[in-house]
Amino acid sequence: MLLRKTGKGNGLIALWYYETAETISNNEGSPWINNTVRSLYKWKLVCKKILEFEDPISEEFDGSTKISKRIPGLKLGFLQGDMRKLKDHMVPGYIDLILNQNKEKINSSFDYFNENKSIDNFLMDVKSRITKQIGESF
Repeated sequence: MLLRKTGKGNGLIALWYYETAETISNNEGSPWINNTVRSLYKWKLVCKKILEFEDPISEEFDGSTKISKRIPGLKLGFLQGDMRKLKDHMVPGYIDLILNQNKEKINSSFDYFNENKSIDNFLMDVKSRITKQIGESF
C-alpha cells in the first residue's frame, strides 16, 4: 500500500503491506467522520509499515495536463478520493520511483509476517511479478 499526502507538498509518504482485516462491531469512538455523521464501517484493515519517507516523493504532475512526469499513465484525477487500487501498469513506475529516490532507506529490512525481508529485494520481486502478470495479460 502506498500512502500519499495530499495538498501542499503532496506525494508518496510511506509504504505499507496489508496484514489482515478485523471486523468492527461497534463504531463508537470511530475516528472516521463523513459529512459530520460518523461513518459506519464493517472492516478495519491492519497494515504494517515497510518504510516512511522524510519528505514526500512527488509524482510530478504536469501543470496543464495533470499527467505524471514520473509514473507512466498516471493522471492526478485518478488519485482523488480516500483509497484507490493502482492499475497494474502503474506499479512498476512507482517501484522505480521509490528505488531511485531512497537508496539508503531501501537497503534496510522490515518484518514481513515474522520474516526479515530486504526492502529492495521485496520491491524488485513485486515489480517482477507485476511485470510478468502484465505481459501475460496481452
